[in-house]
Amino acid sequence: MRICLLLLLLTLPVLACLNETEKDLNGNDVPVEAGPGSYELPSFYRDWKEELAGHEHKLKANPHDRGARNDRGVCLAHLGRSREALALFQQLEREAPGVYGTAANMGTCYELCGRDEDALYWIRESIHRNPDAHQGTEWLHVKILEAKLALAQDPNWLQSHSVLGMDFGSKVRPHYPRELSTQVARDRVRKALRYQLGERMPLVPPPDPVVADLLFDLANLAALMQSAHRGEEVMQEALRYGPPLKSLAKKRLAYFGSFDKKEEPAKPKPKSGAKKSPPAAAKQSWWRPALAVLAILSLLLGIGRLRR
Repeated sequence: MRICLLLLLLTLPVLACLNETEKDLNGNDVPVEAGPGSYELPSFYRDWKEELAGHEHKLKANPHDRGARNDRGVCLAHLGRSREALALFQQLEREAPGVYGTAANMGTCYELCGRDEDALYWIRESIHRNPDAHQGTEWLHVKILEAKLALAQDPNWLQSHSVLGMDFGSKVRPHYPRELSTQVARDRVRKALRYQLGERMPLVPPPDPVVADLLFDLANLAALMQSAHRGEEVMQEALRYGPPLKSLAKKRLAYFGSFDKKEEPAKPKPKSGAKKSPPAAAKQSWWRPALAVLAILSLLLGIGRLRR
C-alpha cells in the first residue's frame, strides 16, 4: 500500500522555491523569486457577493454573531456599499468600544465615504489600539490620508511632494532617498507599500493620483531592490493610475525596460523534408501518467482485498 501511495505522489507536480534570473540597474544578473506571491503587487480575487451571502446566512441563524456582522460590513465596503458598512461598524463600536478591527474598518469606510478627516482620526485610533496590526504598515495609511487632505487644500500638492515624503531623484535612474540608507528601512517601506496597495487597489479604481504616486515609489524601490523588470511592471501600473510625474514615469518605464532579458538566439530552421523530432519534455513525460495509472489500479486492488 505504501509503495502505491509513493508512486502516486511521484506523479504530482512539485512545488519548489524557484528563482529566475533578471537584470539589476547595473546590468548584472540577479536571482529573483519566481514562486506565487513573489511579484511586487499581489494578485488575488475574492467573490464578495458570495461571501456576503454566506455571512447573511449565518446571521439568520444568529443575528448577534459579532464576527459575521463585522465580516458582512467588510463585504459591503468592497461592493461599494460603504455607507451601509460604516453604519454597521459604528453600531459595533457603540456595543463594544475599543476593538482594533472596528476602528480600522470605520477609518476605511469614512475614507470611502469621502470623509478623510474622520478617517484619519479612526486610523490613528486603530494604531493606538494595535500598533502591530496589518503587519505594522498602518503608518502608511496615515500618510495617505494626510496627503489626501493636503490635496484638498492644494490640487497640485503631489507635483512637489509625495505620499511617502521621500525623493528618489529626478534623473532617469532612481536612487535611494536619504531616509532609506539602511536595509531595514528599505524592507520596512517596501513591505508597507506592497501591503497597503494590495488593500487599496481593489477598492480604488484608476485614475487615482495617490495610488499612482505610491506605485511610482514602489516601482523605484522594486528596480533598486529587486530587478529592472520588476520595476518596469510596477511602473506600468503607476502609469495606468495616472502619476503626477507622468513624464518622469514614462522615462523610467523605458529605462527599466531596456534591461529586459536579451532574446535567446534564434534556433536553426529544420531542413525542408526533415522530420521534426518531438520535444525532449514530450519524450520523457510518458512515465508519470503511466505510474499514476498503475498506482491507482494497485490502490483499488488493495482496497478490494481489504473489503473481502
